[in-house]
Amino acid sequence: MLNYWAGNTLLGGLDLRLASSLNTPTVMTFCGSEVRSIRQAAKRSEFLSPDEWPREPRDSEYLTKLNDSLDLAIYQYHELEPYVTRHFDRVAHVPRAVDCEEITPQQPKDDGVFRVAHAPSDRQLKGTKYVIEAIESLRDTGRDIQLVEIEGQHDEVINILQRSDLVVDQLLLGTFGVVSLEAMAAGTPSICYMRDDLQEKYPDTLPVVNATPNNVGEVIKELSEDSDRRAALGKQGREYVTTHHSLPKVGERLLDVYRTIT
Repeated sequence: MLNYWAGNTLLGGLDLRLASSLNTPTVMTFCGSEVRSIRQAAKRSEFLSPDEWPREPRDSEYLTKLNDSLDLAIYQYHELEPYVTRHFDRVAHVPRAVDCEEITPQQPKDDGVFRVAHAPSDRQLKGTKYVIEAIESLRDTGRDIQLVEIEGQHDEVINILQRSDLVVDQLLLGTFGVVSLEAMAAGTPSICYMRDDLQEKYPDTLPVVNATPNNVGEVIKELSEDSDRRAALGKQGREYVTTHHSLPKVGERLLDVYRTIT
């Protein structure tokens, strides 16, 4: 069994064809931008503009060649389903796994500063400018609020999530990402714009707080004033991730998927 990642192969596809000739099952796991069409995504999200995010995935010819050699394509988030099913004959959903043993909840620093964490890795796609505007607007009202950029090695990222009061994930695409999952594992509430059609695909217990570029400032303000709700969301998030995204849970699902092609 060979499981490739994010649309990449080792030898430009030659290894896939060789594996196929040897009857070795091959799988590709898709995570996001390598298969997502922003132009198509913009038709599903009112807040996303393809002109502001010109990057498109690999060309259709490349993905078609992958389909000719792959036994299965996996997508980690329901938002990716239409793009994967467009190009691949056999697909399956396997959620993103989170190491819940490595990430443990901790209380944020109690020094009077309200810390909001955000990962500006794809500023246009994540709506970073709206997060910055919201924080600056709240700070102008006299609130002691700090925007903390999520960056660094993975252990540094986890430390930031653990000591933050709140995390803002993505505000344009309409789905959460790994930042929300790891924040929930750390017991930190997460804000994200969730499209209605995608919200329906997840369990009712998903505790991500919905917000858009239009109201993210108000949502941050309300949560900053309600420590009881933040504590409840942190507990619910931890329970959600351990139930649906822990390594044993996802590993069991992945093995079930592997058995369908072996």
